[in-house]
This record gives sequence, structure tokens and C-alpha cells, in this order.
Amino acid sequence: MNINFLRALLQNITQSLLFKNISTVAVGTGIAQIFPIIFYPLLARIFPPSEFGLLAIVVSIVPILSVIASGAFEGAILLSKSKVSSINLAAYILIRSSFILILFLLLIIFFGNQIAILLNEPRLNQWLYVVPVLCIGVIFFNLTNEWFVKYKYFSRLSLNKALYTITNVLSKVALGLLGSLKTGGLVLGDLAGKMIIMVYVSLTFLHLDKDQLRHITKSRIFNSTSEVKDFPKFVMPDQIISNLGGSIHVFFISAFFGATELGYVAIVSSILYAPITVFSSAIKDVFRQRAKEDFDATGSCRELYIKLLPPVAGIACLGFGTLYLIIPPFFNIFLGEQWIKAADYAQIMIPLFFFSFISMALKDVFIVVKKMHIALYWQFFFIFLLLLSLIISTYLYDSLEVTLYFMTVANSFSYFLYIFLSYYFAKA
Repeated sequence: MNINFLRALLQNITQSLLFKNISTVAVGTGIAQIFPIIFYPLLARIFPPSEFGLLAIVVSIVPILSVIASGAFEGAILLSKSKVSSINLAAYILIRSSFILILFLLLIIFFGNQIAILLNEPRLNQWLYVVPVLCIGVIFFNLTNEWFVKYKYFSRLSLNKALYTITNVLSKVALGLLGSLKTGGLVLGDLAGKMIIMVYVSLTFLHLDKDQLRHITKSRIFNSTSEVKDFPKFVMPDQIISNLGGSIHVFFISAFFGATELGYVAIVSSILYAPITVFSSAIKDVFRQRAKEDFDATGSCRELYIKLLPPVAGIACLGFGTLYLIIPPFFNIFLGEQWIKAADYAQIMIPLFFFSFISMALKDVFIVVKKMHIALYWQFFFIFLLLLSLIISTYLYDSLEVTLYFMTVANSFSYFLYIFLSYYFAKA
């Protein structure tokens, strides 16, 4: 009887619309993360660790600036009441972003050299100029993703996620194989990939909802943010701090230990974030849409949260436990002997990725229940604890290993707290 019950329960879950939507998005995100891993052996042998370090600095600046430029209004598309509201909000975001990114370009002209000196990477001065262009690519891609989530184009969303990474990786490989472009080839590859996918998602949108463009007017653009004014107040600072939390260690490691050591840590993050992105991002996209429906209907999404938390935690335990055991031989064989130091760093950071996996999958509870200020308070705590750990470890110990231990403990505790808060506030 117990077996029949479990079989019926499993069948009910796998046949549910929620599960099907998660599976659809997971296919795209799975391809998006598996594909670059396939090419890591080639990229790791074409480019030295210092090039991965340079790329890490550039791509750490991009999400922070992208949020400032867009005002984090992309997430508000989910709350729009109609496609007319959504398209005018999207137009507002693109206009606002373009203006702010032009201002940032002026800052680079005057202060680019000082930024490069501060981060202990002289090459950065010339590559900062691609940052605004990368930001436009990120903002545009995020806009289309939010549109596809809002209007349940999950198959398109899945394809976009896959192509986003495929074009990015192939561009880097192609430029890397051209020997003259090995210096900065990873950054240029990232730029080329984002421009290609930007063209693709534009064509996809035009195919699906081209008729919505005729509804864009000045007055609608001006009023498009009237019902989502809290996003720049709470969501934007939350996302800025969130991106700082994911990037500030990059700036510290570059400044104190150099681009080569940063390159080792960067490739660890790229590989270990792959399982996080494959599963938790897929769950997050569908959870957010379903949680919004549940909350509107019942005033709570805790039941959905409880339903998803155990399997997400189970996947995390199995996946990262296995990774801890196989990482040393895996890095040696897969990436080559010059990357063996990265395996030691990876084992130190495993707990951090474990808790990040769980919290990321169900992180949008606060947006759904309109408690964005709670997420903001948590982010302040997160960044404070992380900064404290980085300052103490870099100034007192002058050891990258010790710095990574401090960072792992600080972030793991913060992510655990976030999981608890998400559960608590899932019921208004």
C-alpha cells in the first residue's frame, strides 16, 4: 500500500503543470550549463588563469551596473496587468538604461586608469569600455526572459537560456583559437556572444508579440512605473547588494592576490555554479509564476514552498557531496595540471554553493508577497558579514586559502538565514 501511495504521488507530481514547466525550463538551463563545461578543457588550455581573472573582473562589474541602469524594473513585468503595461514598462527600462550607461562611459574615460590600479589589473583600463555594451545585452536578455515567464512562453525561455550560453562559449573558443586574440579573448568572446543573442531574442519577441509595439506611447511610458515604484527603493538596492555579494570577493582577490589567483577561483565558481543554474534557476522561474498565482488566490505560497524545499535540499546534498569527492582528480584530468590548485579552492567553497543552491531556487518569495524590504535587510546583513570576513582574512592572514574559508562560513550562514526567512514570510 505504501508503494502504491508513493507511486501515485510520484505520478501526480510528474504529471502536474508545475513539474512540466520546471522540466521545460530545466532543459534549457541544463544545456546552458553543460555546454560550457564541455568546452572548459579547451578554454583552460587556450587561456591562462590570468585571462579568466580579467574576465571575472569585467563580468563582476556588469551585473551591478546593469541593475543600476535598469532600476531593477525588469522584475516588475511579472506584476504587469496586461501586455500593454508590460511593453511600455520595457520601453521605459531601455530608455533609462541607455541614459545611465552613457554617463558611466564618461566616468570610464576620466577614471578608468584609477580603477585598474585599484584592482591591481593594468589591462582592465582598456577593457572597461566594453562594460556598457555588455550591460545593454544583459538588460535586454533579462527583459525578454521576464516577458516569457509572465506570459508562460516556457519553451522559448528554455531555448533562450540554452542559446545564450552556447553563443557565448563558441565566441570565446573561436577568438581563442586565433592566437593574436588570446589577450582579452575571453572578454571579446563574452561581448560577441551577448550581441548575437540580443539579435536572436529581438527576433523571437517580434515573432511572438510584434503587435504590442504599436501600443507604446509617451504617456504610457511615463506612467508605466506608477504601480511598481518600490522596485528602485527596495529591489534595486537588494539586487545591487546581491551582485556585490557575488562579486566583491572578486575585487578583493584581484587587489590582494592578483589576476592569476583570481582566475583559479573564477573557474571554480563557473563550474560549481553550473548545477546551481541548471536546477535552481529553472525552479525559480516557474516557482515565481506559480507562487504569484497561489498568493493572489489564497494569500499564501507557503504550501508550494514546503512542497519544493525537500527535493531541492536533497538534490543539493547528493550533488555537492559527490562533487566534493571527485573534484581533485576531475580538475587534474579535465582542465589540466596548471589548474590543480583550483581543485583545492573548490573543496573549501563547497558548503557555500550548497546553501546558495537551495536559497536561489526559492528566492523570489519576497517579491511575490511584496515584502521586498525584508530581502533588502537580509542583503545588508549578507554584505556586512561578507565584507567583515574578507577584511579580516586579507589583512590579518595574507592567505587566499584562509580568505576562502572565512568567505565560505560567512556566506553559508547568510544563505541559511535566507532560507528560513523565505519560509517564514511565504505566508502573509
